[in-house]
Amino acid sequence: MTRLSALLAFLCFSQPAHAYPTRVHIALANDIRTELLASPDGRTLRLEGGDYIVRLPEDDARAVREWPLAFRAGAIGPDNFVFPAMTDLTHAVGLRPYDQCEDLYQLAETDQERAYAMGCFLHGSSDAVAHHYVNALTGETFTVNPISNNREEDFSNVVRHIVAEVMIQEAWQTAWPEAFTDEAMLHAIPKDFILRAVTHPDSPVWKQMTTHAVPKWEAIQAGMPDALMVEPAAALDVAPAEHLALIPLYVDRVHIDLDWAMSDIDALITDFQDPTSALGAELGVGPGPDGTVGTEDDSTNCIVTCITPYTTYFTLVALQAPIPDDSGALGPSALDTIAADLHFKLDKLLPAYVQSVSETSALLNEGIDPDNPGAEIADIDPIQAFAPLIEWSEDLTDLDWDLIVETVSPGWLLDLRDTLEIIGIYVDFGGIVEPLIQPRIDEIRDAIVGVVIEPAEGQIDELTTLIEEEEDAIRTEFVAELNRTAPSGVQGTLLDDLAHSGLYMHSFNMVAVTLADHQMVLPMADEHAGVGAATFDASYTLAWTQPVICGYQTAILPLGTDRAALLSLHIDGKDFLSTAEDSPVECH
Repeated sequence: MTRLSALLAFLCFSQPAHAYPTRVHIALANDIRTELLASPDGRTLRLEGGDYIVRLPEDDARAVREWPLAFRAGAIGPDNFVFPAMTDLTHAVGLRPYDQCEDLYQLAETDQERAYAMGCFLHGSSDAVAHHYVNALTGETFTVNPISNNREEDFSNVVRHIVAEVMIQEAWQTAWPEAFTDEAMLHAIPKDFILRAVTHPDSPVWKQMTTHAVPKWEAIQAGMPDALMVEPAAALDVAPAEHLALIPLYVDRVHIDLDWAMSDIDALITDFQDPTSALGAELGVGPGPDGTVGTEDDSTNCIVTCITPYTTYFTLVALQAPIPDDSGALGPSALDTIAADLHFKLDKLLPAYVQSVSETSALLNEGIDPDNPGAEIADIDPIQAFAPLIEWSEDLTDLDWDLIVETVSPGWLLDLRDTLEIIGIYVDFGGIVEPLIQPRIDEIRDAIVGVVIEPAEGQIDELTTLIEEEEDAIRTEFVAELNRTAPSGVQGTLLDDLAHSGLYMHSFNMVAVTLADHQMVLPMADEHAGVGAATFDASYTLAWTQPVICGYQTAILPLGTDRAALLSLHIDGKDFLSTAEDSPVECH
């Protein structure tokens, strides 16, 4: 595989760290919105398994009703950023993922943005339920360093999670055949909101995501103050997801590196003009008739015998000189114009990155044919998925320096070129400037490809191979376990009747109460040790939420909080209970 196709193979095959596959999160968002639209006041949700209701604030309910595509996008937002399938920074303990949702909510300025933030809460509150089920079935919280392998890298746990999640999606489609059509899966990430609230270094969401990565980046930069950005980035010991989260800082560093390149050109001109330097002694630059050094009429000791320093010097002087406009007023120099254009193109990286996330998410969540049940894998063209980033990279780095220099050069430099050609000397303007600037802009491309994508290639190949080899056996194991723990008094397991399962009922209810009051899942303190749910991923997260701590369990989680509750069924007002042992406690 190419590294891009390998990466996309991984993305297509898996939705790691998701208690629910992304399509299921979207389907649950649609269920919530359908209930709101059907309620008399447009903001009431009736809880499953009882007679209780909750009401959303009108502004929030309106946002969900009127912006379904943003609500769906928010429902899978934590699984999309920093990139689809790279979810640790929006899920993990220590990074306060529920607070990230609240920060998004507080940063929202429009109903569309509010709907996206509400979707984030849907994701986290439903994960709090589903991970208790998935982790128990698979044996452990999602990790590539499982306890079962003595914390050594191993993808078996990842494969088991993927299979468990796909089985939920298949059961969902059996229960609701129209749930995964193209229309039902359509979603739209509010890109300007993401740029402001997720990828900007001033955002509390970004700061939370990069809690661990930023100090490492600052420390390694301090130890390599004169290196190009790609060098400390390559030496930085962080996960690929953290590298992606650090893109804003990498861009800032390349901006600085580009300014250094321009300063280096100024220093090189000064060196040419210094008679005590090697270059200065050879060229012998002096003032011409205008009495000023650093202009087109400067004198030199030689021309033909020192043609390389001669043409280099006058090319750089020409590019450094302010260019007059039609009125004669002096404007930016050619170098200033070149630098400004490159700075502008650098700033297009983050929009291109968000666009790539958006397009990849759309491809990964394409509709599934209702007449062909099963969790289809999206057929993704890597070039299509990464087109915005590829186009950005090409626009930034594939530069025709001869054309650039000729386009912005003052007329006298072109005249000098023509004069030298008469005597058989051909000047490569682009070849003079390119080595001074091009390495500074190549580094951001090299960092993204070399630091983020290439190191993951081997892991991706191993994972896809394991899925192919182990999926059938894992399915057989899971079916046997679900049959063993099936509720008594009724045929089948929760996957045979997902609509009446504790897994679905409790997920719906936790989402409903959380959308009505975010405090249901928010930790009740400002410090990391605050009491409350600390991660989307762990088992027993429900035990740290307000519905359990504050005695609302009967209304919201009528079948209980253990694994047996999720495996049980509630049909026609009657409970059919599983007697399964609870999920194991994992000491991470």
